[in-house]
Amino acid sequence: MSPRLSVPVAPAERSVELVELHVSAEVSGALAVTTWELVFHNPNGRVLEGQLEFPLLDAQTVIRFAMDIDGALREAVPVPKDKGRQVFEDIVRRGVDPGLLERTAGNSYRARVYPLLPGQTKRVVIAYQEELAGEAGAAVYRLALDLPRLRRFTLELAVRGEAAAPTIARDSIGLSLPPWQKDHVVKVAKTDFAASGLLELALPPAERPAVTVQAFAGKTYFRAEQAIAPRTRPRARPKVLGLLWDCSGSAAGRDLKREYAALERYFAALGEVEVRLVRLRDAAEPGEAFQVRGGDWAALRRALDATMWDGATALSAWQPEAGVDAWLLLSDGLVNFGAPDARPDTRGAPIHALSSARRADPARLKWLADASGGAFVDLLALSAEAAA
Repeated sequence: MSPRLSVPVAPAERSVELVELHVSAEVSGALAVTTWELVFHNPNGRVLEGQLEFPLLDAQTVIRFAMDIDGALREAVPVPKDKGRQVFEDIVRRGVDPGLLERTAGNSYRARVYPLLPGQTKRVVIAYQEELAGEAGAAVYRLALDLPRLRRFTLELAVRGEAAAPTIARDSIGLSLPPWQKDHVVKVAKTDFAASGLLELALPPAERPAVTVQAFAGKTYFRAEQAIAPRTRPRARPKVLGLLWDCSGSAAGRDLKREYAALERYFAALGEVEVRLVRLRDAAEPGEAFQVRGGDWAALRRALDATMWDGATALSAWQPEAGVDAWLLLSDGLVNFGAPDARPDTRGAPIHALSSARRADPARLKWLADASGGAFVDLLALSAEAAA
């Protein structure tokens, strides 16, 4: 994830910096709560105002938002949108920061950050909850970072109730985590650190059902987790496959390496298939046909590599072709043009939506896939083999 604070400054002024980031995560069973404390510094000689954008991954939900007001953190409370707007306007008239957090397109959030006092720092705290998922019943915790060099970075991880310690499946951030301490806790601190990459922790499969109990407001609540083995059957292999390739400006943020790896595995499994490529922006480009034989999709990949990322997004701006057995949609799902709720009639052919973008609208992609009998595939959570 890459939270960004946009602050208009004069040509002679310096940009407001994110100087510190403190992340703490607590995992209990299949639930994880991650808290980010961001510290911004205003190096200029006047009060400034900024807008913070905070994108989340699929299935992550904000449960806490707090902002530094006069040196102390002020906690936010959830209210209906209409009331929130009214409160926002009333507080702004008094010259105070209302600390309003709004959900925007996709699974992203936005907050006004004010005042950024001259020569001082401002703290913002955001916590989100998620239900962990993975492959073959093993849960995976993910921490994705895409941030500039920080003066100070700390990370604290705690995994509760597990008999065995988690294993590091991936660490492209370069954290070099020390050994787990008692109760499966690990801490790391860095200075002058470029926090960019992905950390994945593989949690050991639960040997028995997990039950979490908590008392709140005089009542006791519990959550029970029981692993089940789903019954599956293979889908019919398409002879003609439609490939919907989102070429809009926002789609340039997708992880093409993951997408290409999934396509490589899929075409290897299919062996031979005709692929009809349709590029999507605010309008659909004329389709191109490619023959994949023996899993060789080199010509198609060259065509994808030549893509120009530009324009708006209208995922419904195409006409399904007759004879296509299934569609693959590779997109971030962020629609900003045309009819956002329009759904093409695929004449019974399923749409499988693949997402690799850290800033995306997974709810829309799931809606498109589910309505057609297709599948939503989160490429940030699954390996290329599992996705195929």
